[in-house]
Amino acid sequence: MNASTREYSHTGREALILDTGAIIAGLPLMTPVKCYTTTRVIEEVKDAESRERLERLLESGRIEIVDPKTEYIGKVEETLEKTRLSETDKTIIALALQLKDQNINITVATDDYAIQKILKTRYKIKVTRVRYKGIRE
Repeated sequence: MNASTREYSHTGREALILDTGAIIAGLPLMTPVKCYTTTRVIEEVKDAESRERLERLLESGRIEIVDPKTEYIGKVEETLEKTRLSETDKTIIALALQLKDQNINITVATDDYAIQKILKTRYKIKVTRVRYKGIRE
């Protein structure tokens, strides 16, 4: 699998950013919106079935790997220095901020409560749960 990233190339007004759970659940197969994720998320997808599905999605262009710019990672780390986030979580939040700054209507698909809370309350970015009950509005 080619884990290299491409320059951001979104042409629509909406995008869905996927965390690991969303990819494993097959969410990109069920949505008409352009999907993005990061290299860190791709590295977490381990099971053979999910890897095969992911490979097909990448080849078809249904999902694109875009790593956030360093400045957005720094912004997340600076703003959330006391929060225990994994490096993968930071890339998801940073990518959401980066695309939001490009005036794209972003939704992040995640079951991670920490990510949901940070995106909703601190950054006012929409989230959607994948398999489990999300946080309350």
